[in-house]
Amino acid sequence: MRGFVPGSTYKIMTSFAGILAGVEGDMVNCPGGIQFGGKFMKCWIGQKGGAHGTLGLSEAIMRSCNCYFYRYANHAGNAAMTKAGDMFGLGQRTGIELEEEAPGILPVERWWRVNKTASERFSEASIANMAIGQGAVEASPLQMAGVAAAVGNGGVAYRPHLLNKVMDGTELIREQLPDVRANFKDFGLTPQKLELVRRGMWRVVNDQGAPPRLPRSTVWMWPGRRVPLRTGARMARSS
Repeated sequence: MRGFVPGSTYKIMTSFAGILAGVEGDMVNCPGGIQFGGKFMKCWIGQKGGAHGTLGLSEAIMRSCNCYFYRYANHAGNAAMTKAGDMFGLGQRTGIELEEEAPGILPVERWWRVNKTASERFSEASIANMAIGQGAVEASPLQMAGVAAAVGNGGVAYRPHLLNKVMDGTELIREQLPDVRANFKDFGLTPQKLELVRRGMWRVVNDQGAPPRLPRSTVWMWPGRRVPLRTGARMARSS
């Protein structure tokens, strides 16, 4: 099971990095693109000649604003990005009972020191690229499903397993109990802070201001249920 570039789905992890760093209340202006050293990094709306203006966290998730997350992740810093990634198990094998599971890549500074040359300096642009799930980032669909599940279930990240239990007739031989990787409460993440992210994900589906590539459709709705999500697009090279 290999990893892929996850694109904007990674913004959910980045959102929690900012919460861990205490910058979730930041208001950030999106002018359509931001200069980091010698690199000008555009928002998707900037590629169309537009800008999002000033946004808070929930609206930035809903609009999938790259410029917001460029700045937000740099305000949070490398330590918080590392802590949030570890909390979700990104850059690590999930432990599921499958052969050849790739750990993915969480390209924080510790990874950069080991895997990049001295001339490839870890920088604000590195953090900005990671924040939107681009660059060196790799994650498996199972890892990203785990991120979404932890947000949806109220703040518990689990290690996935294939086996539920083993029975010999009516005798229980072995049972797989819930295997908790991280409980958000242990990181000081209150229900109110979790709701900032959940609300943004809900607005992706239900708010008319969300990126137009996602249709507002009853396909996302079930009677009596609210469905949040975060779409992701990525750049890929063809050979």
